[in-house]
Amino acid sequence: MEKVAVWCRRSLVAVLFVLGLAWVETQGAQWLLRWRAQRLLTDVRSLDVGHSRWPDAQRLIARWGRWGGIVGNCNAETCIYRITIVQVLPQSLTGYPDPGVKNWLPRIVNHLGLRSSAVRAGFSVQHGIVTSKWFAEQVSLPVSAWDFPPGQPRVVPNLALSSGEFSSFPEAATGPVLHPYRRVRDWHGRYGITAQFLPQEDPAEKTALMDFSLSCITRFAPCLNEGQILPAAWRDLQERKQSSSSR
Repeated sequence: MEKVAVWCRRSLVAVLFVLGLAWVETQGAQWLLRWRAQRLLTDVRSLDVGHSRWPDAQRLIARWGRWGGIVGNCNAETCIYRITIVQVLPQSLTGYPDPGVKNWLPRIVNHLGLRSSAVRAGFSVQHGIVTSKWFAEQVSLPVSAWDFPPGQPRVVPNLALSSGEFSSFPEAATGPVLHPYRRVRDWHGRYGITAQFLPQEDPAEKTALMDFSLSCITRFAPCLNEGQILPAAWRDLQERKQSSSSR
């Protein structure tokens, strides 16, 4: 009986040790993603739409080639370049959105500061001049914050935000136009915002619209709304919704 008790204790210690190592490894990966994300955001901000030239873009391509990819051809005449860095947990740890699933293990994981995250960025070049730049952050929501209205697809939701500067707006405006040099709209379902702005926008607003909070990738308590990641875009979206509802 004593041997069984000793074996059980050793087995428990071994299991806890393995789980602890897995937690440390995952936390380390999240912090590494955040560190790379900060460097990437700094590099994207350094591009000056309408003024930065092909050699400036080439430096970013060389630095981020491991995570980057081109769309079609990429040269001084025309180039669209995208960078993606992802840290994804298995779905058994992030949860299943199917009706009736309790998701006990994902709920525990949510309380341990673990989550799936991704950052993306990109830029375009036309005739040797940088014509656009953008950055995006995506962080999974904890199971306790999931909310699926009737008719909405049941997929694991994320907070997803994208913001970028363009030499001209990529698409026609929809809804009320409150600011001539910037636009904001829902991006993907109820959990996403995309912001676009022109070089003519006020410098303070341009800075605010690229001021992503990367702490949502690593903080122990999860972020629960887009305003915790990019407050300026969240503010503009609420203003747009209020304007639409008052008409």
